[in-house]
Amino acid sequence: MKLLSTILSVGTVLAAAVALSCYILYPQATSLVLGTALGFAVFLLAWIAVEHKKILQFMQKKTTLRGANKGFAVFLIFGILFFVNVMAKDYNWRKDITKMSLNTLSPQTLKVLNELPISVKLVFFTGAQTRDKADATFRLFKHASRKFTYEIVDPSRSPTLAKSLDIKRLDNGVITAEGSQKQVRVDGSSEEKITNAIIKLLKTKSQTVYFTVGHGEHSINEMAAADGLGVLKSELEKESFQVKELNLFATGSIPADADILIVGGPKSTFFPKELELLSNWMKAGGNVLFALDLDIRESGLSQGAKQIAGILRDLHSVSVMDQMLVDPTSKAANVEPQVLMGFANTQHAITKDFPSSKMGLVANFLFPLTTYIQHNDRGDETFTSLAHTSPNAWAEGDWVELKKGIARFHEGKDFKGQMDLAIAVESKKDPAKGRVVVLGTASIAGNGVIKAASNRDLLLNSVAWLGSQEQSISIRAKEEKDDGLSGNPNAINFVFLLAVFVAPLMLVVAGIMVWRRRLKQ
Repeated sequence: MKLLSTILSVGTVLAAAVALSCYILYPQATSLVLGTALGFAVFLLAWIAVEHKKILQFMQKKTTLRGANKGFAVFLIFGILFFVNVMAKDYNWRKDITKMSLNTLSPQTLKVLNELPISVKLVFFTGAQTRDKADATFRLFKHASRKFTYEIVDPSRSPTLAKSLDIKRLDNGVITAEGSQKQVRVDGSSEEKITNAIIKLLKTKSQTVYFTVGHGEHSINEMAAADGLGVLKSELEKESFQVKELNLFATGSIPADADILIVGGPKSTFFPKELELLSNWMKAGGNVLFALDLDIRESGLSQGAKQIAGILRDLHSVSVMDQMLVDPTSKAANVEPQVLMGFANTQHAITKDFPSSKMGLVANFLFPLTTYIQHNDRGDETFTSLAHTSPNAWAEGDWVELKKGIARFHEGKDFKGQMDLAIAVESKKDPAKGRVVVLGTASIAGNGVIKAASNRDLLLNSVAWLGSQEQSISIRAKEEKDDGLSGNPNAINFVFLLAVFVAPLMLVVAGIMVWRRRLKQ
């Protein structure tokens, strides 16, 4: 009987070792794994049947019961730790303590990642010096979405892969979608570039935006001048819009591929035929963004802006005024009073993601040399303010003084109070067609101002809304961020104290309590 017990004991241990080895080394061999597991079960049951009396006696001992209690406690602790680890993998929590949210993705990026219909993979080529920086950014993307994966490759170690993807320099990559042959190149590892690449990858159709020319409009080909729209053009192209110029007089028509029309600060007059083309296109459901400029020499709106204002008044009962706005509180933003601080109205899709303050303390935009906009509700359209002034602003109509650089409030003559700087108009019958956005100045889109405050997001969101691409409306990543924890000393001190003093002290206290309890026993 003793020999049989020894044979079964050794056989059980060996069977367990063989079963575990097969499971680890040959997991794909299901029959082998199941067979060895069955053998282990047979040996174990046979050993229990032979030694059941000794097993029962052993289980009834006080030392066994105490050991079982301690073993259960250890098992319970490890079980809790395992459960917490598993939960943390899928439901982890992070707190970004950096001054400029270095470890937080922008709302636009999070929106894109949360709405990913398919898995995407980034293969990025970089060297050892910049690998850690790129990896830190990519991990934020992966943490935000399981559908985003990435691989960082050293081209010197994988030259074949680099050549197959036509990678010719470092800090370049390719992003692909699952089940698709489409590839989008990524030039750089910044959040903005990765997000734009994903947007391009998922877009099935690129919309075309036309900027009118021939009337002194701000040029989309000008990058150096402060009032040029070259940066705006570049930003639109990053979001997969095709950007073209349109000379209405030369073409005599609006192209069939035009999805959105932008009239950016016309100075000289339009020909009657051009105005007719614009008017008819809007009546047919065309979507337009109008940015109209004041002209100090004309003591109000420029000639071209006046004509456009006439179309807006006739078709939509929108009035673009002739006065220049002044706001002394602009000095708080370190700008002159003729550069208006704009506050977002979060009741519209274009501006819903912008931060707001009931106290009016959060200025979202800068509107240089702007006028204001009014409208009359006719019942068939919806008018929504996108941005407004502070209550301290007034409409200055004394152009003689303005030409001298003087801006003074004239009691009883100048209107003072909150005024609309930008509005959106849509039809109640068919909200997706005939959409119009009107801005009180085109200077908001100029190269020198577009990246100030959230001007860029207002413009890009407006274009996305005009093109019925509400999924692209959000707050985009900033190009430059703080590169460390500087600027938030309280958070740094808290983490330091927690890691260096509090945690070790808690362990010491726990050890003393356990030691004293054992002494009493």
